[in-house]
Amino acid sequence: MSNLKLFFYILLLLLLLVFVLQNYATLTANHSLHLNLGFINLESVPLPFYLTAFLLFVMGFLLAGLVYFFKAHNLKKEIKSLQNLNRTLETERQLLKDRSDPPTQIKTPLPLPARK
Repeated sequence: MSNLKLFFYILLLLLLLVFVLQNYATLTANHSLHLNLGFINLESVPLPFYLTAFLLFVMGFLLAGLVYFFKAHNLKKEIKSLQNLNRTLETERQLLKDRSDPPTQIKTPLPLPARK
C-alpha cells in the first residue's frame, strides 16, 4: 500500500512540475490586486502570481483558524456552563435521595415444594 501511495505522490509532483514549467511566464508575471468601494480605491503593490496565490492561501488559513478559535471558545463556555448545571443537579438529586424514606423491604413468599 505504501508503494502505491509513493507512486501517486511522485506522479502528483511530476504533474506539478510540468504545470509550473509550462506556465512559468504566467506564474512569475507581476499582478496587482484592486479594491474599489466607491469612496476608497486601493491597489496592492505588483506581486508575482505565485506569491499572490500563496498569500491568499495563508489569509484563508488564518481566517479559518480564527473561525475555529471562536467556535471552540463558545463550545468551551457551553461545556463549563453544562458542567456547572450538572453539578447543581447532582447536588439536588443527592439531597432529595437523602431526604426520602428508606425503601421498604418486600417479603416474597417462599416457593411451594414440588409435588411428587
